[in-house]
Amino acid sequence: MSNEINIQGVKIHNLDYDEFMKEFLKYLKGGQKRTIAFINAHCINVTRKDKEYKDIINGFDLILADGIGVFLASLANKNTIRENLNGTDLMPKIFRDVNLAGATFFFIGGRPGVAEKARDNLVKEFPGLKIIGCMHGYFDNVQDREVVNMINEARPDILLVAMGVPKQEKWIFHNKDKIEAKIFTGVGGFFDFAARINMRAPKWMRKMGMEWMFRLIQEPKRLRQRYILGNIEFLYYTLKDFLKKI
Repeated sequence: MSNEINIQGVKIHNLDYDEFMKEFLKYLKGGQKRTIAFINAHCINVTRKDKEYKDIINGFDLILADGIGVFLASLANKNTIRENLNGTDLMPKIFRDVNLAGATFFFIGGRPGVAEKARDNLVKEFPGLKIIGCMHGYFDNVQDREVVNMINEARPDILLVAMGVPKQEKWIFHNKDKIEAKIFTGVGGFFDFAARINMRAPKWMRKMGMEWMFRLIQEPKRLRQRYILGNIEFLYYTLKDFLKKI
């Protein structure tokens, strides 16, 4: 695919929303299984320590930029990310646009009951939305076959996996060949937001790419290492890449 850039060893497809939807609908109509990843600064930090995750991500069909960190890193690489396509903001747009194509979804991940609550809220917001199955993410590798069978009985077009990074992308990679679906994507904390368990940042913060700060304020103990130490690490490598190009 054209418009491909490299940020700290991770491939990013530099698309705007219209270009993304064109690809998404093409995947939906096609006969091949397709994978989509949303990549932020934390994801890229994880790839430095986890080669399997890095290889898996770089093998996905569509890899989209998520957040201010990736945007700043793109500037250091003398590129500019055209649009922030984070999964939490993008999913409602997908539900709105893909709804017209009659696509079906399956939700897997989150704590017990969260995916169902997210589904209930979303079908109210998007009448006609077809979410044909839900499953929490609290199962082990021994139960993978049961989960795969459950998904295959439903036969969704699109599988949304909310297990966090890097688990969700690894789970997709290791199980997609066994699952009858067309599009597989990891969506992180989207179910928690859709279920209204976690609050989104105000729109002005999201537009500025500062949602990470809002989340840090909400959960300082859990997210301190990811967002404070992690951002420092990411900026260090961004600066290092920039200085190489001077």
